[in-house]
Amino acid sequence: MSAVGELINGVKIVFGAGVDREVHDSIVQALESIVSRDLLTGGGALELYVSSVSELNSGHAEKSRHYPPARKAIDISRVNDLRMADYYSTNRVVAEVTQKLQERFEALPARRENYGPFLQKKNGVISTNQGIIAQHRSHIHFSTN
Repeated sequence: MSAVGELINGVKIVFGAGVDREVHDSIVQALESIVSRDLLTGGGALELYVSSVSELNSGHAEKSRHYPPARKAIDISRVNDLRMADYYSTNRVVAEVTQKLQERFEALPARRENYGPFLQKKNGVISTNQGIIAQHRSHIHFSTN
């Protein structure tokens, strides 16, 4: 197990209240591979908000990969303090960063679930599960094998 850092490749990571930062090493490695300042064309300050990692009683499904012992999931719900739920379709920065994060994660061999406003894939296959799609319009959910 490792803790998700507050700075990954020059990008500030902010955590919601009560977020447990301890995750499986594969999540930290994935974030270190996909998070960087070049997510934002033209540079500038970049901040990602982690809304969930491995909290018990967080409202996730009973067998969620968020929960111990797996701790192989993370949710990101804001870019530069702008909520994906409110700004993905109207703000260039939120859309660009969200899309790049999901594209980069999808290219990783350890990726399992890649749900969010831009993509909804499990093990590289597009999900047609309307519940999954609806639940992840407001944030990115990444999980690893």
